[in-house]
Amino acid sequence: MTLNDIDYDIRRFNSFILRIVLIIILVSIIIFNQNFFSDWIYYASLIIYIALLFLNLFFVKIERKGVVRLVLDLAIINIFLYNKDLNYILNYLPFFLLIYNVQSHSNKNDKLIYFVLGVHLSLLNIDKFSLILTHHLIPIIFYFFIFILSIRKSFLFVNQEIIVLIGDLFIENVNENNSHKILKDVITKINDSKVKIINQVDEIFLFINNSEKLVLIKASKFVINNDITSSLGLNN
Repeated sequence: MTLNDIDYDIRRFNSFILRIVLIIILVSIIIFNQNFFSDWIYYASLIIYIALLFLNLFFVKIERKGVVRLVLDLAIINIFLYNKDLNYILNYLPFFLLIYNVQSHSNKNDKLIYFVLGVHLSLLNIDKFSLILTHHLIPIIFYFFIFILSIRKSFLFVNQEIIVLIGDLFIENVNENNSHKILKDVITKINDSKVKIINQVDEIFLFINNSEKLVLIKASKFVINNDITSSLGLNN
């Protein structure tokens, strides 16, 4: 058994426990609230929900199981919470459970945004599309979180490309006259990415630490000497 198999089994067990807790909370909600539908509709919906979860477990491809579970979770939550007040902590607990399970969706930004949008639309539907700020704080926080993740992912992607380009500079190009052209390509890559939201790169200088002194070895433009101060134009 590989580490991936162990991780998958742990996530499956966690998913099973989460749905058991969700079912208990949903039953508690219809017991302690005034309900819009007849009781038999809630219990029939719950039986259908459980049956569909089992069908998903055995008949849906692995890569789609999480999406199907999320759709089923949101559907049953919307049925049980329809026309109920989300200011009661008991009524908001199902969403806390989904948020706790966000780790299962956080490995890819595209999956995470669908998760947050689904939760947010459910909140809006239950609130009859009235904007109650306290009910939307968590989705708003997650939108910000997704934005930060996308920026970080962009940085990592650009960093990988820069490593490859810098590798080309030292491995494939023995002609010193080509170094500035490759560094210009690095500048273009950086400025064409999301990094430009924060800052744009004008020039690139590569240094080595020689006896605690930075010595210029490569640059994207011609410099007179290898002194860091004059190379960067700090003495102007």
